[in-house]
Amino acid sequence: MNRKLQIAYIFSAFAVLSYLSVKTIPIAQQPDTQSVMAPSAVDSLLIVQRDQDGLLIPLNVELNSSMSETEKMQRMIELMSSDVDNSVFESVLPASAALNEAVINDRHVNLDFNEGFLTYDAKDELAIVESLVWAATQFDDVDTVSISVNGNALNQMPLKGTPLSENLDRRLGINNFESATATLHDSHNLNIYYVKEINGTDYYVPKSRRINGGSLDVNDVIETILSDISVTSTLAQPLALERVTMSEPVEIDVDTLVIHLDNSILSEEATGKEEALNTLVLSIHEVLGFDNISILVDGVPVNASGSNEEHIQVSSIEVNRIKL
Repeated sequence: MNRKLQIAYIFSAFAVLSYLSVKTIPIAQQPDTQSVMAPSAVDSLLIVQRDQDGLLIPLNVELNSSMSETEKMQRMIELMSSDVDNSVFESVLPASAALNEAVINDRHVNLDFNEGFLTYDAKDELAIVESLVWAATQFDDVDTVSISVNGNALNQMPLKGTPLSENLDRRLGINNFESATATLHDSHNLNIYYVKEINGTDYYVPKSRRINGGSLDVNDVIETILSDISVTSTLAQPLALERVTMSEPVEIDVDTLVIHLDNSILSEEATGKEEALNTLVLSIHEVLGFDNISILVDGVPVNASGSNEEHIQVSSIEVNRIKL
């Protein structure tokens, strides 16, 4: 069944350079989207660090599974305000930033910081907001985020005045690179995954991609992900490199998204090409919220392992794992 899913604007007026108006795209009846980087196995914690090119990279680190959710958030901020690997990654948050408390209520968390949070570099302002929202929404009962300092709510960041909504979520985006042009004020935001090689290791990197138009259906979204070539010189998009295309319209079977692709997604062993498959399903999960995704080539399910599983469960995929 091919179902039209309308995409609506959520909020605007975030800064890139001067002000970046972020119009984002929730999908009607979208399932709760949790971090595919930190599934509910509770032995890992997602943090966001910056690489030497300035890209924000979500990373998985080992975690004591007995910690409470607020303790996990405390640990998350501790790691995000320190350099976990000086040779590869660096913190975005200032070293003096500390979390006073994290208050979770009705699928919302308020992160209350000490005054050290305010000692950041102005050029990092948007990256700080993006990284906090991306990391804090990994938890099962957190959809939106707000920020305060010593109990005082921030409605904008202090140095460059980036507006802060009371309900920030991942539709804000991450790695927003566009300049503040008129086009940004009439566009949708898609968080699409790419691949970057860092010191011989491949990392999956989400980046905001803006597209023009009033509404999109699910086929439009999948076509945009498959054909995306809006990458920087440091990022690769395996789907575009492999020239993967849809062979039939998308179907939705209860809670599973069914995608028909041509055989360019297949390796020589007739299994799915791992990086192309991962960037596709991670992007779909982030944009459309589906956790169960079935990839079919000539009606046959495809995955990277070559197993007979009929669908890929995105929350079971863990990438970007590092050791501290």
